[in-house]
Amino acid sequence: MSATRFTALILFTGPDHPQASSIIFETLSPFAIGIIDSRHFLIRDRVFSTALIALDPAHLPAIEADLIAAAERIGFDVAIDIHPEAADIQSKSLYRNTIIAPEFSPTGMHHIFEALAAHGSIVIFSSITKTDNAHELMLETAGLDPLPVLQAHGADGKVQ
Repeated sequence: MSATRFTALILFTGPDHPQASSIIFETLSPFAIGIIDSRHFLIRDRVFSTALIALDPAHLPAIEADLIAAAERIGFDVAIDIHPEAADIQSKSLYRNTIIAPEFSPTGMHHIFEALAAHGSIVIFSSITKTDNAHELMLETAGLDPLPVLQAHGADGKVQ
């Protein structure tokens, strides 16, 4: 294997399908790659499945061909974004918090994200989900602990 490692961001998207959550990993399993990050979500019966991987650039043509064939097999679209710099697989401190509120407005979200950035918390992932009696904002952040900022901005909801 080459000493140089590239990163590739892979996105599979299409109508909900039984293989949607596993298609990327099934396709990549024959290759010597490292998984840096992965997300999978379903919105309005449409799947978005992503993976950020570290790979040997010599394997790139075969990986691309296999990913495209897998996407076509289940009627998905695939996008692959390659970066020819070394893969950064360093670990970092992650914080996961949830705010439960009756609803979230764009202005309220803007204030939360702005305050987190000023505090030194970097939002890695966010998700709002409607439950039977509230909305849940799930945040995954790196950097400084976001809890003091979230508690200060959680006047209309419960911070966990």
